[in-house]
Amino acid sequence: MKVKKEKVINFKQNIINQIEEFVEEICDFYNISNSYYANIIIALTEVINTPDVFSKENIENNYINIIFLKKSKSLSFTIKYGNFIFDENIILLINDEKNDLNTEKGKRKFLINSLADTVNFNESKNEIELVFFTPGIKKEKSQERKESLSHYYNSKKQKV
Repeated sequence: MKVKKEKVINFKQNIINQIEEFVEEICDFYNISNSYYANIIIALTEVINTPDVFSKENIENNYINIIFLKKSKSLSFTIKYGNFIFDENIILLINDEKNDLNTEKGKRKFLINSLADTVNFNESKNEIELVFFTPGIKKEKSQERKESLSHYYNSKKQKV
């Protein structure tokens, strides 16, 4: 059974609060753990909070629609970019093969791809889908994510 829920993100209000409220309501309803909730929040925020795409003149009269879809084995969050037009920066963020952790774009790409199980990009529909497999909430996937993020943070500590 598929369940669908939508949230329009208004740029005239605090974006982070709107995302947190939407995801928290969903995670509470489906009894999703706090660590998985954090993964969803961070991945969504990294996709939505992309300064390369959202210039000040672009934000004024635009919105983002987050469409949540609960499928039998996954939670799907599709970010539909209203009137925004994707530029090459957002396309490269999602599709680029490189993960240069020394750049902001590389860090965002690493976080998005590490925290979401699948990232789907549809340029013609102006949307990005983040999929989180609910069977992936198991200990093995959590441990893999923990190790990946620990490695990232440890490499950053050495540079400081």
